[in-house]
Amino acid sequence: MTQREFYSDRSGESPLPAAQEVSKSSSARVIDGKSIEKVNSLELYSRNAREWAGTKQESMLEKFKYYKARFSTGVAKTSEKYKEIVKEPLLPQSLYVLTAALFGSVLARRKGGITRFLTPSIFGLVAFGICMPKTFQNSKHSLSSLESKYFPEFKVRQDMVTAAISDNADNLKIKYYNIQPVITEQVTRARRAVEDWWKKS
Repeated sequence: MTQREFYSDRSGESPLPAAQEVSKSSSARVIDGKSIEKVNSLELYSRNAREWAGTKQESMLEKFKYYKARFSTGVAKTSEKYKEIVKEPLLPQSLYVLTAALFGSVLARRKGGITRFLTPSIFGLVAFGICMPKTFQNSKHSLSSLESKYFPEFKVRQDMVTAAISDNADNLKIKYYNIQPVITEQVTRARRAVEDWWKKS
């Protein structure tokens, strides 16, 4: 029997490369003429990775939207607070305040550390109160509100000190008004005595 006769029963077949029939019970797939073996554990890992990546992406998008909304709200509140506090033109008046602070720094350039720090601050605050009175009052009120909110104990002590200073000032005024007639009378007597002495001499 020749080789051609041996394969005569399959002479009518013309098989394609890698075009093998895959049984229905197999886990392989034929893609573009190639048999791809299906690995269940790899597909499960790949699906879990895709789901995790999708979940993380959605979570990051939600956080981005949340912080973006918070930032927009903060900017709006800051702008509203700025408009509520600042009532005068900021640029020219702030230059005056800065000039006063620099002048105080020049005056205290040869002094000690505390004086060199306090002098420009005092000059700047005084200029701030003179050049921007409405903004200065609004700033004081805003700082007082923040102090009451975040440092209530310090605010209470400060109010006590302020009240004590105010009471002492009121007492000094009362004493001054009480002794003012006595002082006036003594000054009048002294003036008359000097006049009498001058006339006699």
